[in-house]
Parts: sequence; C-alpha cells; structure tokens
Amino acid sequence: MSSPYELEHLMAHEFTHIAQFEALYGGFWRSARLIKGLSGMEPLWIMEGMAETIAHDILEKDWTSYDRMIIRDAYLYDRLYTFRELQNFAPLYKDIYLGYKQGHSGMDFLVEKEGRNIHQRLLKSMRNNFDPLKAFETAVTQFRDLRDFNSKWKEWLGEQVEEEIQGRDRAEETYTSLLKDDGDTRNPAHVSPGSFYYVSDRWGLNEIYLHTKGQDRKILSNLFVSGADNLITGDRIYDRIIDYCPQSETLVFAARRNQRPYLYIYSAGSGSLERIDTGLEEIRSPAVAPGGKMIAFTAREGFNRNIYIYDSATGKTRAVTNDRYPDFGPIFSPDGSKIISASERYYKKDLREIEIETGSYTWLTDTPHNDFHPSYAGDDKIIYISDKNGVNNIYSLNSSTTALRVTNIESGAFYPVSAGNGKILASLYYDGKHRVSEIPFIGEDTVLPEEEKVFTDPLGEIVISTASVSKRRARGRFSTDFFFPSFLYATDIGFVGGGVIRMSDYFAHNTVEAYGWAWPGSYETTLQYINSKYRPDLFVALSADRTEYRAIDRNKYRRTRLGAQTGYRYPLTRYTAFTHYFQASSREVQNLDEKETTSYRSDTGTGFILQRNTAILKPFQAIRGGRISVGAYLSRPMEKDGLDYNTYSLSAARYTPLRRNLIMAKRGDFVKSEREDARRYGLGGTSLRGYSSNSFTGRNAAVFSTELRAMLFPRMNWHIPFMWPDINLYSFSAKVFTDAGTAFNDSNPPDTAEKWGFSYGFGFKLNFYMLQLAPGFLSVELATPYKDSDTWRVYWSFAAGHIAW
Repeated sequence: MSSPYELEHLMAHEFTHIAQFEALYGGFWRSARLIKGLSGMEPLWIMEGMAETIAHDILEKDWTSYDRMIIRDAYLYDRLYTFRELQNFAPLYKDIYLGYKQGHSGMDFLVEKEGRNIHQRLLKSMRNNFDPLKAFETAVTQFRDLRDFNSKWKEWLGEQVEEEIQGRDRAEETYTSLLKDDGDTRNPAHVSPGSFYYVSDRWGLNEIYLHTKGQDRKILSNLFVSGADNLITGDRIYDRIIDYCPQSETLVFAARRNQRPYLYIYSAGSGSLERIDTGLEEIRSPAVAPGGKMIAFTAREGFNRNIYIYDSATGKTRAVTNDRYPDFGPIFSPDGSKIISASERYYKKDLREIEIETGSYTWLTDTPHNDFHPSYAGDDKIIYISDKNGVNNIYSLNSSTTALRVTNIESGAFYPVSAGNGKILASLYYDGKHRVSEIPFIGEDTVLPEEEKVFTDPLGEIVISTASVSKRRARGRFSTDFFFPSFLYATDIGFVGGGVIRMSDYFAHNTVEAYGWAWPGSYETTLQYINSKYRPDLFVALSADRTEYRAIDRNKYRRTRLGAQTGYRYPLTRYTAFTHYFQASSREVQNLDEKETTSYRSDTGTGFILQRNTAILKPFQAIRGGRISVGAYLSRPMEKDGLDYNTYSLSAARYTPLRRNLIMAKRGDFVKSEREDARRYGLGGTSLRGYSSNSFTGRNAAVFSTELRAMLFPRMNWHIPFMWPDINLYSFSAKVFTDAGTAFNDSNPPDTAEKWGFSYGFGFKLNFYMLQLAPGFLSVELATPYKDSDTWRVYWSFAAGHIAW
C-alpha cells in the first residue's frame, strides 16, 4: 500500500463489506444465500456506495479532490449512469471507479435525507426482498421509487457542482489538446519544441508513444505487444510513469515482467534497451538525472516506501531516504544535485527537496492541501500540482517561496513539465479522459490573483512502531465462492447447458470445484480438489461422461466413461503454465447402429499441456496479443502392453489491432489421434462455416480461420427497463471471415485442394449482460463455400457466458 491514508480507507471500506455480508448472508444457509447474492440481487451502487460513505464517516475524512473531479466531470459532460444501470458494474469497463463514486454520492444523499439508519434499513430490506427495486422502495421514506431518487439526487449533485466550478475556466475551451489519441493520455515528457513522449492506453495496455511533427509513433512495440511486460503506472494520482533527459536522449520507465518489477533505460538515439534488476519491490516513478547516468525511483523494502538511486556507471543501487514518509514522483534538479518529491505526512502530500550527497532535506511546502507532481522549470522555479482550492491546478514556486497559481480550470491538471518557450505540457482531465495539452506559462508579473506564502518545516523523522500481528488460522470449513450457470444454443450443436460451483477455505489454499455440462445425447461432470498452498497447484479429480458420436467406421457409438485424474499445474510465468497429469479410466462402448454387445476397456495414461495466453481484452472482444495451447496424451490399455492411444493437439490464436475498433483475428486448431477406434471428427456447420455437417470426416482434423472484426457500437449501453433481471445491451460488432479445414484418417493432412474446404462469409454479434456478472451474446453468421457461392448457410448462437476465440 502506497499511502497510510489509503491503507486506512481500504480497511474501513472492506470491514464494512464484512458487516454487510454478515447481515445479508449470515446464518446456517450462508452458502445458499451467497449464491442468491452473487446472482446479482444486491445493487452494487448500494453495496459499494455504503462502504465508501461509512469508511469516510469512520475516518472523518472528506472527499478527495480526485474523487470530486471524477463525479463532477461525469455531471458536466453528461456521463452519469442511472442507479438502475448501476445495479452491476460489469458493463462500465473503464468507468468502474465512477460507479464507486456515484454510489458514494448517492449514499451520501440518502443519509442526508433519510438519516444514518438508512444503512440498516437497506440491508434488512435487501435480505427480505428478492427484487432489488422493491427492496429500495421498502427501505426509503422520502422517495417514491428509484427513478424519483435518481432525479432528486442529480439535482442535489448539480447544485454542488455549479458551486465548485463558479469562476473557473473550462479546460477544452481555454487550452488545446495536442493529441488525436482516443485513449487516456498521461505523463508528457518533453523532448524538443513540438515533440514529447507520453503514455496512452488506446490499445488496452498502457504503452509509450512519441509525438513529433503532429504524428504519434508507438515505441517499444515488441516489448509490450505480447503482454510479457506491463508498464508500471503506480498510484493512479501521485506517481509519475516515465521521464526523459534530452541531453542524453534517455527515456526511463518501470515495467513488470513475469510479475517482477524492473527498471528500463531506453536510448532514443541508438534504440537500445537496458533492463535493470534492482532486487527491490514495487518500483515506481523513475526519473533520469541530467547526463542520464543516475536513475531515481521509489521502491518498497518491507513497509516503507523510499527513494533510491541506480548508478549506471557502477551498476549499484543505494537509498537516498530511509524514513516513514511515503515518497511519490521524484525528479532531479537541473544540476543533478537535488531531488524533489511529494512526500506524505499527516495524510497529506507536501514537497520536499533532498540533497543527494548528504540526505538532508527541506520542506518546500507545508499546507493543509496536497502538493504533488513537482517539476523544475528553471534553476530556481518549480511547477507542481496543488488541490488547495479544491481542484487540481498548476502552481509555480520560486526561490522566495511564493506559490503562484498558473491555471484555474474546473476539471483537473496533472504531470506538468516545462516545454521551453514559456510553455508547459500537462495532462488535463475532462470528459472522462486525461488529455496532453499545452499551457502558456503566465509570468509572475501577470499571475492570476491568488498567491500563498509557503514555509519550510524542520520536522524530523517520525518513527512508527510496528506491532506484531498473529496470523488467523484457516476456518477449515468451505464456503461458496461462486456459482455460475451457463448455456449455449448453436446451429448444428443444439442446446448445451451447465454450470460450475466453487468452494474454498479462508486462504483459498484448498478448493473444491464441481462442474457439469449436458447436450443432446451426452453429458459430462467433474468433481475436483485443488491445493494452491505452494507454487504448483496440485489437483485430484473424478469425472464421468457419456457421449454419442460417429467413429471412423461411420457407425454411431455411445461411450460411457468413469475416470480419475491427478497432477499439477506449474505457472512458468504470469502468462504461461505447464500441466502434467496421470489418468486412469474405464469405459464401455456400445455400437448403436449394429446393436453390438457392449465392449469394455480400461487404460491408464499421462498427459501434458503447455499454455500461454497474452490476449488483451476490451469488453467481449480480444483486441491484441494471442494464445497457444499444445497438448499430448499417451495411454496404455490394461489388457495389453504398449501405448496404443496417442492424441496430440495444437490450438493457437492471434489478435492484431489495425486501427480503432478494427481487429484482425486469426486462429488454427489441429488434432491428431493414432488410435483405431478414435472418435471421428466431422467438419461442417459451425466448425467449418459454409458447409453442411460432416462434410469432411476423419479421426484427425485441421481448421483455420481469419476474421476482420469491426466494433460498430463499442458501448451501446441500451437497457431493457421493463424486464427483470436487468438486461444491458452492451456492444454490437460486425465481421467478415474466411475458413479452411479438413478431416482425414491418414498420418498427414491431404495435399490436394479438393480434400479441403474453403469458405467465406460475414456476421454480426450482439453482446449483453444479465444480472450482475453474467455476460452473454447473440451471434448470426452467413457463409458459403468458394466453389459454390450460390449456397449460403445461416448459423446463429445464443449463450450466457463469455465464450470467444
């Protein structure tokens, strides 16, 4: 945790949830009640808003300027949700934090109108009412229903916002954004006039771009595109992300690789990239000294967050501070002898200047407000962000310790840096995004009419004693973590239904999962125990299934199988895992066409699976990265010696962003079996679009697909208000595709085009949410073979559950 205040707030918030859950789900039927709750009955705006309101009440803290900015901006730009829409937060995507703050504001309004006991009344009503709308109407006395409450709350919020913005400038009308980037753009790092680096999340990951001559170019694409490295952004408000030294053409940042943080030094001139392992935890806010030889950053050793310096000449890292003040966003002075950072004390951020050689420091500000994101704008001038008038604005601080306000916008400013020529680059927040903008540096003789004398404070180090904390033992009994039903109806498949229930102990070291699926003529069910106390997950499973299928002799069979499995899953990296298992099974097979006597077979075997998944998702759509799974299973029959059942599989997909909301998706699947009575694969229908079912048959199969996907309406957010449970139509996309596939019995795939199927087509997909955590989709596809373009086949599927390739 980066801040004592944030730690206190988190604890108060989460303990409120414990009390809520006890009130809603307590008693003998805890798990059954929890299943009901996780189905989406309790509105999240009430649950999270209540936790926020009570936490602030316990800590006697007011809203932070950042939180006020989020809710104020949503009101000004008409981005507020109705409380009916906020029954669940799943469709909000990047607006989830807004959902928390809107719930917080709504609960503050409820307490003001209904009194503090509204918390107990709401919990009691939600426990006793299945319908959340009825529960709300039963608990309140000052409002007719949720719609009436929503209208009056918005009026109440509007009065607050109008008072806050009175006399302030509108950011987009006063300053011009320098980027056409549609993402959240932060932390500009000045290179030269008209040129700067910045951070954007336009493609799902935070990545570094260079803006020059009006053009944006992503740098280090190979580093981030695979998902192997994630840029560390640190605290969403106070930490810097990147820094650049024009003299040495050095860019520095921190990124996490395989869950371990590293420093990175990028030479813009040569294009070389150096990765530094400091051995420290939670590296954040790197800054490069003039000359590029020293890198300052914050990191944690134990509980404390202090400033460290890495010296590239010696390859050594040393601590600059060693105290109880958490540090944020350090920056070097122009001569490299000092560091300025925002340091927290008494639950507020102040600026302090530190002599690197001696470690002595001086407080540059000592106000009841938050001062952060310092940056030098000359040898004796510092620009920084302060929220002393309730909104984050840019201030300057000169050698006479006089703070002068540079901007007076109604939204919020972050990451100021001098761009030369009397200009400042900063990220201004409005209409839901940070936007890199250029701001004139107002001279001190024409400064805005507000100044404040700041003073130094020679306060010494505060020593905080750490009390020993005894570990709580695992509760031993299992409780329900979740129960998730799912279904699919698809052309050529029929109805497939099932679900999964998961139970675990207090520390989730021991988990029991049960899941099952059923479809016409077939079913499967598994009961599995998982031990996750150590790095490899150990598992034991019992399974049973029955399936009807066509074999390579074209007869229809019914197979009933009982199996037992044990093995381990070892995470090699954050994205890659290796699974090894042993399996014993006994099955009976009946020929339904020839009504032969049932045959029995028992065997043992071992399998291997290597999986890697770096796909980055926006709601319902993979937009970049990829996945691959390689598997093999070798078995030995109990009745004879030697291996006779070898199955190999390869499945891979790749997602390449072409431009905004346009994705190229490619996949390939290959299955090979060396067993004579293997199940026959029949390609056609949904497996090879454009062909009838079983157009290509064999015990081996290969299928390839390429799709060009366009998100036409990425955030529809259309609700069906007359239906309950709540249904939210989230997004709508279109695609064109081409498929190729074949099934065969020989050892190698066919080498003639006549034995392959080739098709093309187009389709549409509507994504939606039901209840609280239940995504679903309706997909319609039309396809035809290349050789018979007059024959078009229609396929459609409807599902509850996130099913995608």
